[in-house]
Amino acid sequence: MSLVRRVLRQFREPLRDGILNVFIGSSFIPRALRPRLLRLAGHDVHPKAIVFAGVFIGGWRGLTLGEGAGVSYRTFLDLTAPITIEPGAGVSFNCTLITSSHAISDSTRRWGDLQGSPIVIGAGAWIGANCTVMPGVTIAPGTVVGAGSLVTKSLETPGVYAGVPARFIRPLD
Repeated sequence: MSLVRRVLRQFREPLRDGILNVFIGSSFIPRALRPRLLRLAGHDVHPKAIVFAGVFIGGWRGLTLGEGAGVSYRTFLDLTAPITIEPGAGVSFNCTLITSSHAISDSTRRWGDLQGSPIVIGAGAWIGANCTVMPGVTIAPGTVVGAGSLVTKSLETPGVYAGVPARFIRPLD
């Protein structure tokens, strides 16, 4: 590999973070403009989606936001694998959506190769503040996840879920 390529490779993440998370994610960028800029950067973001300032976007590609979907302040979107937030779904303040994990390796280095699994948040679902959603999780349309919950497995039945780990609390109308 040429020296120029090696040097450019070292700047991939800082460049991504500078464009996506410092410039586009800045509170100086009008909220209505942010979806357009994210589309220009390579994401599939509906013009009527809402992305608040301070959202961390961890990749050039892989984020899909449907019409009226919203992601609030200080949310972390890993994007090692795709994240889909369907129309009308909302992710509240300070949530973490993690699409990556590591294979368990031998005893000399337990954190093995990086592995990614997508996250899908169904239409109209609402993820409460300070929630963590783990790799490979699908959340059923219309589901509500209570604040502070840890979602470790897919929530297939619409309803209210809460806790660590999130468990079914009650159905919704």
